[in-house]
Amino acid sequence: MTRDPKWRLLDMLSACEAITSYLQRVGSDEDMMFDAIRVRLIEVGEAAKDVPQSVFAGEPSIPWAEIIRMRDSLEHRYFDTSRTIVWVTARDDIPELEAAVRRIVAGLGGPEVGAGQLEHPVSEMAGFGVGRSRGGLTTKMHRAVDRNGRPLAAVVIRAIWTGQSR
Repeated sequence: MTRDPKWRLLDMLSACEAITSYLQRVGSDEDMMFDAIRVRLIEVGEAAKDVPQSVFAGEPSIPWAEIIRMRDSLEHRYFDTSRTIVWVTARDDIPELEAAVRRIVAGLGGPEVGAGQLEHPVSEMAGFGVGRSRGGLTTKMHRAVDRNGRPLAAVVIRAIWTGQSR
């Protein structure tokens, strides 16, 4: 099950905001900051995968396919990740991406959101967990975070049999 493209765009905005806030934390542990930014870049690419390419047509200057490929590289080749590329992407590319996604959301008639104002209603989150179920026995984990991405709570839902197997 994929989320509505509007919500995936808002997921991208939320990740962009978090990256921007991480970059402003002077004196923080560089390794921890790298890991946090890397995870948020993965979130950006994962969300971009679920948005139809036609939605991105109005922002041709953004390299959408490269964003998705970068996500795949960061997710699956973490020992080969270039710290320089991650830092430069966060510093130079995320502000431009965030502005483009805000324009797309506005064009779709989505909510006008300023920095730090993203919240997903609980009803929209119902049925979504970490990862994707392909059938069989599944357990879902939901997390609640503040607007900076810091964890507030986590809920693990018991394993259920979906009646399918892959």
